[in-house]
Amino acid sequence: MAGIVVPTSEKLPPGPRRDLVEALHGLYRGAGKPSLREISLGIKQRDELPTTVSHDTASQLLHGVAVPAWARVESMVRYLAGTAVGRQKPDPEDEVERFHRLWLAADDAERDAPAPPPRADTTDAALREELRSTDPERRIAALYRLERLAWRTPPQDQEATEPSWPSMLGNFLREARPLGGSTSPEPDPAEDVQVAVLILGRLPERYSGGHFNLSRLDLRNLVWDGARLWRANLSSSLLSGSSLEYAQLGDARLVEATLTGVDLDSADLTSADLTRCDLSGTTMVDTRIPDANLSGAVLTGTELVGASAPQARLRGCKASGADFRHADLSETSFKWAVLTNCHFDHAKLASADLTGAVLSGCSFAGADLSRARFTKRGLTEAQLTPAQLQSIKVVQNPD
Repeated sequence: MAGIVVPTSEKLPPGPRRDLVEALHGLYRGAGKPSLREISLGIKQRDELPTTVSHDTASQLLHGVAVPAWARVESMVRYLAGTAVGRQKPDPEDEVERFHRLWLAADDAERDAPAPPPRADTTDAALREELRSTDPERRIAALYRLERLAWRTPPQDQEATEPSWPSMLGNFLREARPLGGSTSPEPDPAEDVQVAVLILGRLPERYSGGHFNLSRLDLRNLVWDGARLWRANLSSSLLSGSSLEYAQLGDARLVEATLTGVDLDSADLTSADLTRCDLSGTTMVDTRIPDANLSGAVLTGTELVGASAPQARLRGCKASGADFRHADLSETSFKWAVLTNCHFDHAKLASADLTGAVLSGCSFAGADLSRARFTKRGLTEAQLTPAQLQSIKVVQNPD
């Protein structure tokens, strides 16, 4: 198992931070070199740990890029010590005490260290060369350096730079994960690819606005939680198995994207274009999708409990077993949609358009259907109460 290797002395000179990183690598190896995803998820599932640790923080710790807050170091130490294999497992309490001393020394050294001199290899050409290196450690170091430059570069200077930092990250992903580039049905993301998407999603807000061209890429099983991706172009890309909790995807283009099994809970997809995308098995609990276009989308087993989708367009979509309970679907169009065994219980469907829609086995218990439009065929299939029938509008011939 390759895993992450200890940084070379050139990348991380001897000193308190290197002492901390080398000690952490001892626990990391003892735990069998788990992936960053395993570490982050394992810590998240243990409520007794002080705090969570993102994939990015775990990566920075193991690469010696930064010295994070003690609570994150403690959580990672306790997790790795607790998952160690072999007969002589380290005692978590002893390890926490040992690492606290190492962390204090590293933190004091960081505070006392003078500002580093400017690097000579921060030009676009140098960064592009590093990003194409065959050494994954060099690629990751270049990605973090690119992020620091993106935050430090004044907006007026960046406007004259070609390509921009987001474009460089997009090009890196385009070379690393082109559509059809993997023969594995569900590839585990390489660490540098995961680092790239984390950085891309947290660039300064001034870089948002159509700069992110991520169309036709294989972006499966990646973590984008909280990413700022306004107006990003992800059309025809594969994002199956990825996590996009709290992601900001307003006005994003996801036309014909594959989003099966994606976690979009609490994400913001206001006015996003999801035409003909596949959302089968996706969770969208409390997701904001007002004025979004989901025409022709597939929503097999999609969970949209509590979603906010007023004026969304789901014309001609195909939904089987989808859960819309407690969702706000006011003025939403389901025209000509094929809805089978879907749950609309306690949803707000005021002024919604369900004309021409197939509603086989759909339930509407407690739903607000005031001024909602149905055709006679839909009424024969839907399970409506007498009170609901009095509040709706029946259309003879939908457009």
